[in-house]
Amino acid sequence: MHGALALAAGVFVGYRLEMHIFWLLAAALGLLLAMLLRKYPRLSLLGAMLFFFFTGVAVCAYQAHPSVPPTGKYYIRATATGEAKVREEDGRIALYIRDAQITGETGETYRLNKLYWTYWPEEDALPPLDGQQVEFVGKVYQPSGQENPYGFDFKLYLLQKDVTAGVSGAEDLVKSPADQTDHKSVLLRIRRAIGERLHLLLQDQSPLAEALLIGQTDDMPEEMRADFRKAGVAHVLSVSGLHAVLIMGLVIKLLERLQASPRVIFAATGVMLIFYSLLVGAGAPILRAAVLVGYQLYAHVVRRRGDSLTAWALGLMIILLLQPLQLFAAGFQMSFAAVLGMVMLGDAVRPVTLRIRNNCARRLCAAYLSTLCANLGVMLPVIYAYNSVSLIGLLINPFVCLMTEALMVLEILLLLVSLLSLPFAMHAGAVLAHLSRFTIEGVGLMGSVSFASVHVPSPPWYLAAAIALCLTLCTRYVNLRMNRRILLGGAALMISCAVMIFTRSYDVRYTQLAMGDADAAVIEDGRETIVIDTGEYGGDLSSYLLATGRSADHLILTHLHTDHALGLEHLMADDVKIGQMYLSTEALKTEVSPSVMELLALAQERGVPVQLVSAGERIKTPRVTMDILWPEEGSGHAIKDANDCAMALKIDLAGARMLHMSDLPGTYEQYVAQPADILRAAHHGSQHSTQEDFLLLTQPAVCLISGDDPSEKTLSRLANVGAMVYDTGTYGAVTVTVREGQYFIEGYLQ
Repeated sequence: MHGALALAAGVFVGYRLEMHIFWLLAAALGLLLAMLLRKYPRLSLLGAMLFFFFTGVAVCAYQAHPSVPPTGKYYIRATATGEAKVREEDGRIALYIRDAQITGETGETYRLNKLYWTYWPEEDALPPLDGQQVEFVGKVYQPSGQENPYGFDFKLYLLQKDVTAGVSGAEDLVKSPADQTDHKSVLLRIRRAIGERLHLLLQDQSPLAEALLIGQTDDMPEEMRADFRKAGVAHVLSVSGLHAVLIMGLVIKLLERLQASPRVIFAATGVMLIFYSLLVGAGAPILRAAVLVGYQLYAHVVRRRGDSLTAWALGLMIILLLQPLQLFAAGFQMSFAAVLGMVMLGDAVRPVTLRIRNNCARRLCAAYLSTLCANLGVMLPVIYAYNSVSLIGLLINPFVCLMTEALMVLEILLLLVSLLSLPFAMHAGAVLAHLSRFTIEGVGLMGSVSFASVHVPSPPWYLAAAIALCLTLCTRYVNLRMNRRILLGGAALMISCAVMIFTRSYDVRYTQLAMGDADAAVIEDGRETIVIDTGEYGGDLSSYLLATGRSADHLILTHLHTDHALGLEHLMADDVKIGQMYLSTEALKTEVSPSVMELLALAQERGVPVQLVSAGERIKTPRVTMDILWPEEGSGHAIKDANDCAMALKIDLAGARMLHMSDLPGTYEQYVAQPADILRAAHHGSQHSTQEDFLLLTQPAVCLISGDDPSEKTLSRLANVGAMVYDTGTYGAVTVTVREGQYFIEGYLQ
């Protein structure tokens, strides 16, 4: 256990450090100390912990900071691996390629283990198959890391999959062999065959079966995922311990019926575990489950009692040594935290179940208490990942797990029967489909209950540490009297809450989120929040609001282009409360994307009030005043481009003057020009906006640009008036904090 925790701590530290020979030397020194001081248990333990700590630092620093080629155009030869995914909205293809040899325009050559490849195919062109060789010209890029507070880290996500760079485009694409008709990987063919057979037998209800048996969730409707998440039972959709234990239990029962010896059972089950883990993608949850099951089986073979905590630590160490960056994955954290909760807290509640004489009642009580322990263990990772806690899940988890086990057994039997008699299996599948539909609808009904889940902001690290300490004090692994445990836990909670209260900021803040060449901003004034646009992908905006415990009290859509309004979909999907939505009176008179119109209709169906505003109107919170300068009512009749009717806003941030220009072209800037301390430049820094005459009237000291690549002409004009420029492509999210009339600016990546 000590070694596992030391290794995890080393991985955490190593992610922020470059690889250096010193880490390996320090690990070797720790191992040497552990061996030389083995007669002194405590000193030997310290040496072993140093060994694991610096080993974690070394392996993580090496994987987190790979050498990557410069961004640019390359000729690429590689092998497709896995199954390509086609995005429904625009047909874009995404897949991974391995063993890539890339050659630059000047002849330099690099070899990369794995690349993430996206491109738009030619009409009716099929994506490459697993094992097929591909040659093409594409642009290699370095994936961006986390650019927003609480935002998505694309670079880390790819590194966790051993991908060091991305490539876009597919000029002159050649696939060989050109006549390949199926995937080369046997496991992938088996996986796809199982999915196709389940779809044939269960029709529309096959997505749940595919998720339970082979971890395939691509075809699962987003509404179903949301229902399972709200009901607190989303863990059953991730192939993990529940699935591994059930399948291995069936194998063991079969072998025991055949009177196989413990060694044969251990060997056969081990092979099955490895095969099943590879079949479902060898993710951290299933690997953890495989190690735990294998450890318990080995203990049975050698006739020793297996310690669950030791098995947990062993699984943690194996995965972190092989895939250290999994430590930062939500699935990894929740998987291990849930098991740790059941192991450590389960001992404390087990005596309660032993007092119950009725066998059925005892099992039911044990299931509930086990679920409660798992939910307590996984509480913090769930809050940080989803900013919600399921209350209904505490009630229905045992029943859903029991139903899931029954469905899995029936689905496995259905697959076996279909090999013998497909017509009979089709009739049986119709019955099983009804049972699956009943389960899905039941989970959806439970998830729709008003108290099913509650939003919880991300706690600061010291409060999380205090909560973790309190949970640890509830276990038998702490040798303290009960009164001392209560005193220590209570003191930790009170101190952390006091620190949180006294360090809470009451300043007015404007945060320009990094959205690529899209736009979204958040203004915080005490408890009230103003959101200006949602970007094209609103995931980071939604995460920011949920993590800080905020709602979109005032949501302003400056105009209805997708890069400003399409993120509304994510806000509604994540149940972010929208108090009032503002559109200009001219917004719907211009060309609007059908997808945006559907979102607006959906928002109104959900009861979001919409107010139409125009020049001269005002939106106000206690310390923020927002005056609408453009468009004027009626100006949209002769205008076709939505940018021409984009809102221009004069914002008073507790004394700091800001001019927010949205995407307004230079033609209309003269109608809204006035002095400002801070300018939010129009149209992502386009050369067609932020003209010289406008800047002479505005005279900003600071200019914020929402975009990765502002025009050099615009930057030159801003430099001429002495404005300091902060663009989100360089600084990440840019936050303006206003305190007592003074403003301070900070970039997230600084």
